[in-house]
Amino acid sequence: MVLSEVRCKTWFRKDFRFPDIYHYLVGKDGYDEDCLRSYKSLEGFRLFVDGHVEDLNYHDLSDDETGKKDGYCYFQFKVKPTERSKTEDGKDFYWGFIVLQYTGSIYSAYCACKGGADGACRHTAAALFDLEATIRRNDSETCTSVSCFWKLLLHCVALQFITKPPVQAVSEEELLDQITSADIDYEEIVEYAEVYSLKELADIFVAQNNFESLENPTYEHCSSFLEFLHHFEFATEVIFQKTLSQSTSNSEFWFSQRAGRIAASNFYKVCDMKETTNSKNTAKLLMNYCPLSEDSTPYQLSWGHEKEVAAIKEYLKKHRTKHRGLEVFRSGLIVDKQYPYLGASPDRIQVCKCCPKTLLEVKSIFSKRNLQPHVAEAHCLDVVAGKYYVKKETSWNYQMQGQLALARLEQCNLIIYTLKGILVTC
Repeated sequence: MVLSEVRCKTWFRKDFRFPDIYHYLVGKDGYDEDCLRSYKSLEGFRLFVDGHVEDLNYHDLSDDETGKKDGYCYFQFKVKPTERSKTEDGKDFYWGFIVLQYTGSIYSAYCACKGGADGACRHTAAALFDLEATIRRNDSETCTSVSCFWKLLLHCVALQFITKPPVQAVSEEELLDQITSADIDYEEIVEYAEVYSLKELADIFVAQNNFESLENPTYEHCSSFLEFLHHFEFATEVIFQKTLSQSTSNSEFWFSQRAGRIAASNFYKVCDMKETTNSKNTAKLLMNYCPLSEDSTPYQLSWGHEKEVAAIKEYLKKHRTKHRGLEVFRSGLIVDKQYPYLGASPDRIQVCKCCPKTLLEVKSIFSKRNLQPHVAEAHCLDVVAGKYYVKKETSWNYQMQGQLALARLEQCNLIIYTLKGILVTC
């Protein structure tokens, strides 16, 4: 029996998407939040892209006598091995199965490979990505005008009916009845939050509007996308906390969240664009299309990053006696809720018991490292009554003003560092 196009389309069109794969895999062995946000680097996704998923058979789990759906459907899949022509047991394919609920949630999965017992091996992931891509591709075409792309499901063979497992899942209410206060060491209410990058939201926007591509978007496209962004509740606090350690394990997440946003450090570059400015190069910069690896980062730039710590230490040494309870903390990426395409990442945040919260921005210039700070950056500074201020029409001032606006603060100190010492300006 061949599965009909109508039945397939009726159930799947909107109910099975990447978030279902994400929620099923996250927390399983080899999958965490960061790697799933970069899912295209997963082995399972590469297997899918390279065409290793050969077969996907489908069966609608309905009662044979009444025809009533019981809320589940069953798939069997075959995936070709990657590096050998045969599997470990001499077969041409790895086989497995996936059980989905009619809501689109993944109920369970299994693969016959060595690591497939937990239902989260690369072969299972490849089958899930293949199924999701087929459904999404079908959504991008109108079945009344062209033939659908059900490359897998239109030719699926219905399998024998599989009975329900004898042991039903325990409900939350039944489970709570068995738990007493003596069994609980710690209790915490955790609020669920989905965190998307702007790139992921752009992909969703393109898919929902059935655009084939938006390589040259119009003004109307851009306006629609900005309106689309306002429908999302951005988990700005989650983004801030996860990007506190910008240069270590969370750097990939930090870069993914920054890509596509106009960061405060680029405000001047964007505001100062002229008709002759190459807008494509600016877009590449904002999208981080050409990131620098650790090996390719110029020494001058890495020197400036390294001296940031030394500058902060010198700042604390000079200002600790001027404040009560002075402390300095790292800052994560600040995303504006009203304008989610804007972001800022100050170097530090200063708090004390005598002054309002203050942002700190450090500038260390390698080429002028042997000069006095006020001499090194004299072209960016004004002197008023013996005090140094950043000139208005400079990239530094645009950056500081942008950071203050997004952080909803009123004070930012600029620390200019050279080997001769530091200069603190407002």
